[in-house]
Amino acid sequence: MTRPPFLKPSDWVAIVSPAKYIDSEIIDNAVRLLEKRGYRVWVGQNAKGRYGRFSGSDQERTNDLQEALDRPEVKAVFFARGGYGSVRIMERINWTAFKSSPKWLCGFSDITVFHNLVHLTRSCSVHSTVPLNFPKDEFNSPLESLFDVLEGNSLHYKLNANSNNSFGRAKAEVVGGNLSVFCSLIGTPADIDTTGKILFLEEISEYDYKVDRMLYTLKLAGKFQNLAGLIIGGFTDIKKSDNGLMLNTQQLITEKIPLNKYPVCFQFPGGHIPENMALPLGEPACLDVEKDKTYISFTHGRS
Repeated sequence: MTRPPFLKPSDWVAIVSPAKYIDSEIIDNAVRLLEKRGYRVWVGQNAKGRYGRFSGSDQERTNDLQEALDRPEVKAVFFARGGYGSVRIMERINWTAFKSSPKWLCGFSDITVFHNLVHLTRSCSVHSTVPLNFPKDEFNSPLESLFDVLEGNSLHYKLNANSNNSFGRAKAEVVGGNLSVFCSLIGTPADIDTTGKILFLEEISEYDYKVDRMLYTLKLAGKFQNLAGLIIGGFTDIKKSDNGLMLNTQQLITEKIPLNKYPVCFQFPGGHIPENMALPLGEPACLDVEKDKTYISFTHGRS
């Protein structure tokens, strides 16, 4: 995998909105914070726009992202938010310039579409907080963790034990993102091979039976079978269907994966939760799940 260059003060970064519309004040706040960090910011022409539920027409959103990818001075692209819409433009994007000069793409949720596509170019990206969730005035821990990834600092997470964890160690590239989006890409040009990888999954606001169906889709598609490891982030506001499934979310996951075949970590602080910490995708992680603690580290090529 190719890791884009780490960011330096005065580097250019971009903000684009490839999916749902977003209030202009939120974009303005993100610009202020990024400039405060020392970056120069280019904002896509339609990043603050509105076209139905989207920030622009499919072609307008494509144009913004394409320009961000093609501008040689832009070193990182921040997706303003998820929502829905990325899949509508994924076939329109030309990755030629990106492949010759990769840059960091940062976001989560619906942005899983682009994380998969970037992985297929053999480049790294970042599952991270987005301008929609940036704090006002000061940096918070999710944003600091994103800067750590972009600026080349090593990243270390220490998590509490979970009774559903499976112990073990693995060192492998991390892939994944939002469960429903990742699942929807199976069989498409954005489908990726999870063999030998550490898979990360998160989800929000789905009924338990829909989560169950998507997990079965991953299982039957072989996505769980030959993993190096599994990291489960936030499964937020999962709703019980009529009479329920008699299993909680963690149990729905554990029944789909091979028993004690690879390390499994629950409750990583990533996803649709306030503490949405950065997780480099495509980079090798050291995952160590022990009885009392879980450790996840990214140090390859970093200070």
